[in-house]
Amino acid sequence: MCSRLACLRGETRESSPSCLTAAASNEKGPPRCVLVGMDGSENAEDAFNWYLKDIFKPGDRVVVVFCPDLIHGLVEQMTYPCRDTFTASVVEARDRAESIQIALRDKLDRAGVKGSIHMTVATNPGQVLVQEAEREDACMIVIGCRGRGTIRRTVLGSVSAYVLHHSHVPVMVYPSLRTSQSL
Repeated sequence: MCSRLACLRGETRESSPSCLTAAASNEKGPPRCVLVGMDGSENAEDAFNWYLKDIFKPGDRVVVVFCPDLIHGLVEQMTYPCRDTFTASVVEARDRAESIQIALRDKLDRAGVKGSIHMTVATNPGQVLVQEAEREDACMIVIGCRGRGTIRRTVLGSVSAYVLHHSHVPVMVYPSLRTSQSL
């Protein structure tokens, strides 16, 4: 973990300025691996844009972990008794996820950012983000926060809360600046 923090800071282990200050500075250091969590929401897109505008350093390697929110959408579709409707919903969700993945690749290419996109469908996206950060030896995780209401957050869980509590590297949560729903 110390090497990851040194990587984030762009410095040696002996120095100790704030991680966020060093991450936003233009100091030279070893290339960083930054993991960005995406789910196809506008809030995740805002977090990614914020990272590219305010935190990105030339030389960063970005790993975008794209966990489309298919599960909750498909559960809602299961209320329809018609198999054809459910099948069409699955195909539509898959096509949407593929188009978002293409748009993410284009975004990285346009910004001149070295990186990769990993798409995964998971019932616990927070766990996937933490595991991918460890596997990629990421020095930070950037995610958005949907700003769900108390009931929805309790029922569906909070990816950002899970990542904050389980990650062994710094986590930057970009707050939802959009109108939140009451549920």
